[in-house]
Amino acid sequence: MAATHGVMVFAEQNGGQVHPVAYELLGKGREIADRLGVELSAVLIGCDLAETAQELIYGGADVVYLFDHPSLGSFDIMNYRRSIVDLAKETEPDVILLGATAIGRSLGPRLAAALGTGLTADCTALDVDEQGNLVQIRPAFSGNILAHIKTETRPQMATVRYKIMQALPRDSSRT
Repeated sequence: MAATHGVMVFAEQNGGQVHPVAYELLGKGREIADRLGVELSAVLIGCDLAETAQELIYGGADVVYLFDHPSLGSFDIMNYRRSIVDLAKETEPDVILLGATAIGRSLGPRLAAALGTGLTADCTALDVDEQGNLVQIRPAFSGNILAHIKTETRPQMATVRYKIMQALPRDSSRT
């Protein structure tokens, strides 16, 4: 099942500051999206974030879905879950990536359950196989081996550890 609907990254923010893991995920997401020939999007939720959304474009996103409202100013897992689930049902991404932060670890399973798909937690590497499936790589058995996981359902979802992937250089010429 080759990817056809894009790669989506949850851009976690706090007080208008995007967590650095989001830029790392955009870097890896850009690589995956380019290999698959699909769009890379970011989801940003909060309040007064228009300038922050532009930074995600500079960081590699083709599109930023911005949920900007005073009621979203502080993290509320139910509002965030509802917003992302509705967006995912509308846009049908094949891949959704979240940082393995406290927020990503609590939001990811709720998204996966609502979307009827699986979630691979705490990935340390991501790849794409010959059929266009996301290969999610994570330590197993106390880190003695690396598990290579493929999810048959869509979207394929993973949380990725911070400081593992490389962010792209900021490119202010991107629009």
